[in-house]
Amino acid sequence: MSGALTKWSDRCNPILVKDVRAALRGRSFPITFVIVLTLAVCASLGYVSLANLRGTENEGPGYFMMLAACIGLSVHCIVPFGAMLGMNGEAEENTLEFLQLSGIAGWRIVAGKLGSALLQALLMYSAFAPFVAFAFLLRGVPAETIFGLLLVSSATCMAQCSVGIALGAIARARWARVLLLIVFGFILLQTGPMGIMMFAVVGASGMTAGALPGALGLGLYTVVLVSLTATIGFGTLGAVMLAHREENRSTPIRVATTFVFLVGCAFAAFAPSRDVATVLLVITILCVAPAMFFVTTERETLPRAVAAHLPGWARASSPLSAWLPGGARGVMFVLAHCAALLAVHLVLSALVFRTGALLDAEFMRLFATVLVLIVFLLLPSAVSAPFTARAGGVGLARLAILIFIAGALVAPPILAFITRIDALSEWSIVSRPFDFQGGGSGKPGPWILLATLVSLSLFANLPRILQSISELRTARATPLEKAPERAVA
Repeated sequence: MSGALTKWSDRCNPILVKDVRAALRGRSFPITFVIVLTLAVCASLGYVSLANLRGTENEGPGYFMMLAACIGLSVHCIVPFGAMLGMNGEAEENTLEFLQLSGIAGWRIVAGKLGSALLQALLMYSAFAPFVAFAFLLRGVPAETIFGLLLVSSATCMAQCSVGIALGAIARARWARVLLLIVFGFILLQTGPMGIMMFAVVGASGMTAGALPGALGLGLYTVVLVSLTATIGFGTLGAVMLAHREENRSTPIRVATTFVFLVGCAFAAFAPSRDVATVLLVITILCVAPAMFFVTTERETLPRAVAAHLPGWARASSPLSAWLPGGARGVMFVLAHCAALLAVHLVLSALVFRTGALLDAEFMRLFATVLVLIVFLLLPSAVSAPFTARAGGVGLARLAILIFIAGALVAPPILAFITRIDALSEWSIVSRPFDFQGGGSGKPGPWILLATLVSLSLFANLPRILQSISELRTARATPLEKAPERAVA
């Protein structure tokens, strides 16, 4: 058995093995583990003693509230803070540069750090398992509630740890590490109590087992999806910060975005109704929109390391070229996901929910959201694309998108106020997805404006897309250079 474990540890992520060994051999984690566990035991004994004095039934919700506070302290405060301290420790001990020079990819460093933090969180959860079972035996808290809220807690913990690791990878100077450490402490103070309140309020409500598929189920799906988005987004950001500028820093972001997109579509497939599935799909596209914001404003040309060592999957398949770096390929990436989102809604409507009206108000609300997203991302990025090759041009492109979004929000009301024409205030393309709340289709004027802007966005990006296709043909025709030998950690 020990030989098998040793062989498995040799093949495992070296950063994960190193951090787990350091945590178990150190003093900080065992001490905090014992303190939190002792606090839970003392609080349980005190609560049980008071419950016997009161002689009331259904003591489970109150005990679950107290237990949620202990879990929140350990999982949502101690573990994420330790994850950021571990990343800062690599810079303090000057070992981060050696890890980068050893040939370990940036995403493996981040994955090892995140895996170590999640293993510590798993130890915390396993220590609280007997207390959670006791809360269930006290009655008043259904098993579905406990399972759903533990799922929310673990997803929130993953997001918090990934934020801490990303902040630790961004900060290089000592003063920046100290400043970000303080900022992260405030973030934990804000997000940790939210997890505690989620446990306490729903646990105290004593909800029935059939309530999860309704509004609470939608809330749990949303929290898990947003937490997963934050986990992958900040984890990818940390990996990108550890990689060189001329390496492939964009494909991990795109792959992570696609993964979040697929998870959101899977949630929508298990939704209890079609309107809930539509809301989940809208939340999904909004969750991946920030990543699309970054990929559409990248430099147009491939990084030198990617062009010289084009991956095999990019040489063999043209559709997968949208997952390569480049602003024009980011445009194709956005269009592919928007088309896939609409196709998923149609398939779910026909096969899962079996509704006859496919192009009704639900679909049009999602369709309008997709069109607004295309206009806001593709039109300003196409205008600013010629400037991305210059220093600071990428920042200019991203600033142009933000200015365009702000202008689209405030321009119609300002024009209506200046011209005294109230009808102009309704010409806001941002409000198009909300014109279907009552099943109506809205006035045709703003729809004509939105369709015109979408057509202009596609036409303006066509030269960028053709140039990226030509660049990829040249890269595929170039013989593959032999990649430099990388050290094995």
